[in-house]
Amino acid sequence: MNLTQAFATGTRPARQGVPLLEVQRAFRIGFSALWEVLLDVVAVAGEHERQVLANLATSFWYLIDRFLEAVSNAYRQATAELVRAQRHRRVALLDALFSGGVVTDSTRWDITQLLDLPHDGALLSSSPRSVIPPIARASASSARSTQYTWARPGELLLPTNSA
Repeated sequence: MNLTQAFATGTRPARQGVPLLEVQRAFRIGFSALWEVLLDVVAVAGEHERQVLANLATSFWYLIDRFLEAVSNAYRQATAELVRAQRHRRVALLDALFSGGVVTDSTRWDITQLLDLPHDGALLSSSPRSVIPPIARASASSARSTQYTWARPGELLLPTNSA
């Protein structure tokens, strides 16, 4: 069974932000309407046509299930790709913000959207020069069991006890 069209059909609404449940519901409504049309056609046909439809009913609904499964899988894959792309964009924007990279007007707008900040007004950000004390770099296990306090705010952590 060629499900290429089902895959394309599932990808499109994911990129448009349509919820998966609504996509599936639309297909179920459409397939139910198709089934009703088939029943109407067979109702005026002969006994042979009714028997053929009865024999095909299981296959019909099985194929619809396969189609909806392909649509759902494509939707999930497209959603995962979108999430990865958004995460990559978020990291790039935050990197530009905190590393002093080039921040254009459109980048500034994206950063404020990302961080849910107001688009107008002045903002100040600061970060300590060193957030990992030298002792923590030497041994991960000793770093877990050592408590640190700030020597001077924003500069260096000093151990308060050794374990």
